[in-house]
Amino acid sequence: MSTYTPIKELSVHGPRVRLLFAQRRNVGHWRFQDLRAPYWRLYSMEKEGAWVETEQGRQALEADQVYLIPSDTPFGTGSEEENGQLFIHFVLEPQLVQSSNLPSLTGVKLDPVLRALRDRVLQEEVPALQSMWMQSLVEATLAVSGLPLHEREVSTRMDKAQHILRQHLRSGIRNAELAKELQLSENGFVRWFTNEEGVSPQAWLNRERVHEASFWLHHTDAPLDHIAELHGFCDRYHFSRVFKKIQGISPAAFRKNREPETAPLTVTS
Repeated sequence: MSTYTPIKELSVHGPRVRLLFAQRRNVGHWRFQDLRAPYWRLYSMEKEGAWVETEQGRQALEADQVYLIPSDTPFGTGSEEENGQLFIHFVLEPQLVQSSNLPSLTGVKLDPVLRALRDRVLQEEVPALQSMWMQSLVEATLAVSGLPLHEREVSTRMDKAQHILRQHLRSGIRNAELAKELQLSENGFVRWFTNEEGVSPQAWLNRERVHEASFWLHHTDAPLDHIAELHGFCDRYHFSRVFKKIQGISPAAFRKNREPETAPLTVTS
């Protein structure tokens, strides 16, 4: 007589972690006062001596841990001696939202699994595979971090609206056109979107433009005029005005706060 073991169905969700930039570098003495940016950071140090300073004070970065810093966190960092550092910049797409009470810095013990993933990132030479290992490292670190991350219920209609908006970062799109795509009246669409997101569709679009432009400011030397045009602003002055309103700092000042870069790890999508 055979025994029957019931099958347990597992929930499958896409956490929407999007990698932006990664680098492994040897650095000497450094000090940065303000590295606030609209994306997350993962840090891993090769030895002791580095630190991160937030509103809660200074915390040493231990070599046996990997660290997470949420987006839009005001912090500084430094080291008194030469060190090796791996850092990964990434964003959590809107379907995975974070509590407003996240700690500024979270250390996660480098257990055998995380250590193996980090080592594969550093050793892999094929760009596409290296990006897969980076994705795995970020997701595994988030999974065991204990941070109060939860999936957000996003309606199919809102998902479609945000997808269309992102497709028009450069060209822009009028509310009337969006409403037509979603089979709503213009006033009804704006009222629904604002109630759901807390900001109007055009304010949401500008926020996404600024977030994408922030990446360009930190990781390229492109002129401000080019970045403004690329992200749908009529000129650099309009770009600067909107950027400062959202980020609290001008694009030029934001660019000065970036970490120095050597040859980056390759992030492929």
